[in-house]
Amino acid sequence: MDKDKKNIENEKNTEIALNNLIFKNRENATHHYSYEIELNFFSKVCAGDVEAVKAAGLPSKEEINSTLSDKPILQERYLFAINAALLTRHCINAGMDSMDAFAYSDFFIKRMDECQTIEEIQSLNLDMMIYYTKQMRITNKMENKPSYTKPILLCMDFVYNHLHEKISLNELADFVALSPNYLATLFKKETGETIQNYIADKKIDSAKRMLNYSDYSLTEIGNYLAFSSTSHFIKVFKEKTGMTPGDYKKTSARQSLF
Repeated sequence: MDKDKKNIENEKNTEIALNNLIFKNRENATHHYSYEIELNFFSKVCAGDVEAVKAAGLPSKEEINSTLSDKPILQERYLFAINAALLTRHCINAGMDSMDAFAYSDFFIKRMDECQTIEEIQSLNLDMMIYYTKQMRITNKMENKPSYTKPILLCMDFVYNHLHEKISLNELADFVALSPNYLATLFKKETGETIQNYIADKKIDSAKRMLNYSDYSLTEIGNYLAFSSTSHFIKVFKEKTGMTPGDYKKTSARQSLF
């Protein structure tokens, strides 16, 4: 009973505090970043209009007009996280792959966590907006984007979340409650490739990112992505890309200079 009384008291105090805040905002004519402004800005992001997004930049303090923390750097961190969530939501609604959108959000939020100054956070926030916009430009250029049935989407999601493990057809079939033979046939029919080939492609895509953006050795990358050996990893990588992982890393490094 004491616990129930405490919960009721907490709810009452919360209601009082919220009503006081609403009253204070009305008295001071305080308005948050309007939904119309939000839609106008994110329509530019979703259209892939990089120049318009660069020109718009971050919303001004007057546009935001909201205090989430009395500590300025925490205020910027909270605004950054909100912007990441909005970018993800709007871009997914506009056709961006949801797994990619959430991965971008996770990546930038982790980078933001390393920032030490307001200026660094704001600069990264702008970089994040431009990155999402560029990805939407790519998404919008894709013609005849395929639509998949629920079992296939679930399989793709499972593969994405288990790239560091060995993934079998039987495991996927159990996950989507279909027979292995039926799932294999359905997957090939909808995607045009076998499940095994799809898994290998996604593992190699992940390996490319690790080669470009980490200092892990070939053995470490191969082990992380659950290849049976380093030589197996190198063999599959070369089959998929036409070059060894080492050559790919060197080529990517040269291209990044230009």
